[in-house]
Amino acid sequence: MARDPPLLTSPTPTNRVPATVTISHIQLRDVLICPRERGVVNYVQGHTIKEHNILDPTQAPRTIADVAFTPNTLTSLPIPDSGHTLLAAGGQDAEIHLSLLRDGSSSHTDWQFSTHLDGSINNSILLTSLSLTDSPESSVEPRMAVSNNDRVVMFFDVPIRAQPARIAQVGSVRMNVPINHSSISPDGRTLLPVGDLSKVFLHRLTGGGYVTASPIATLHVAPDPT
Repeated sequence: MARDPPLLTSPTPTNRVPATVTISHIQLRDVLICPRERGVVNYVQGHTIKEHNILDPTQAPRTIADVAFTPNTLTSLPIPDSGHTLLAAGGQDAEIHLSLLRDGSSSHTDWQFSTHLDGSINNSILLTSLSLTDSPESSVEPRMAVSNNDRVVMFFDVPIRAQPARIAQVGSVRMNVPINHSSISPDGRTLLPVGDLSKVFLHRLTGGGYVTASPIATLHVAPDPT
């Protein structure tokens, strides 16, 4: 007998609480994340990033990062075996903000870093601790992939042992369409960007200290009949 696949999301919400979440771009709404534990969320509010425990209505949202712009994308990465979480935000004028947060009931910020990249809108940011590609030279630091409106995905090393003076670009892939979001396969060897077309672009990641990407295939997604 056939069985329906399990739902990836629950139809019953954990809780409902009022919150002021800033959406600065009508199409870019990746501004709410749950970095570590159920019920504790981060979201964008103006030029700040808030942490909010929605399971405890007595706790008010608190600021965990101040930024010089209004983010339109937000993401995070728990750093394995370190007790830290790396937080990243991107803006409409190619801004990038990074914070290294110490895990715990009162998250402490070890450092914050902000810069401008070459390009226009940073549509999406991906952080990964995977060793991209199968090269023995792959970086041990977290890597950041930035999907930009200038039809490019850029890769950066993010040093976390101390506040970085800069972040080094370690690769890029040029596309023929503005890139709205990118994912990386669980083995760290395949890049899956999507853009303004109904297509998914598959690229193989190679290299070590410097990442290169070569096309594998393009998947065409049927338009929504509605």
